[in-house]
Amino acid sequence: MTMANKLQFKRGLKSNLPSSADSGMPLWCTDTKELYIGTGSGVQKIGDDNDGTTSIKTLSSSGTIALTDNSVNQINVTGNVTFNLPSITNKTIFHEIFILLKMNTVKTINLGTTYFFNAKTPNLSEAGLYSLIYEYDGTNWVCGAIKKGTAS
Repeated sequence: MTMANKLQFKRGLKSNLPSSADSGMPLWCTDTKELYIGTGSGVQKIGDDNDGTTSIKTLSSSGTIALTDNSVNQINVTGNVTFNLPSITNKTIFHEIFILLKMNTVKTINLGTTYFFNAKTPNLSEAGLYSLIYEYDGTNWVCGAIKKGTAS
């Protein structure tokens, strides 16, 4: 049986992937084997690339920083920092933010909330590495901090 018509997607290297494509246009990356679809104003990856790795976002080293819901982040603090927490509309799903914070010299860190695990404000008064964890409790973002390399 021969096929008279052959359907082909727009294809090429991922480095040549356009920043936008017509809504519904499929785009195939021949080198990474990833499928994207045009949205009219951008492109959206299709499928799950769960290869056991986590995408880690590097945050600005100082200033006011908008955090993203359900994200893993790292920051090398060089100046004072204020975190802005996202607004939550869907309160029926889990919301969490993780930040690996490195501070070589003590700076002022505004965590963006007044709600803390065990009702204790985290102590960020020493230089070092910290794990910051934010969880949304249905009403407020609650934060905790763990100093790395020290006993709890």
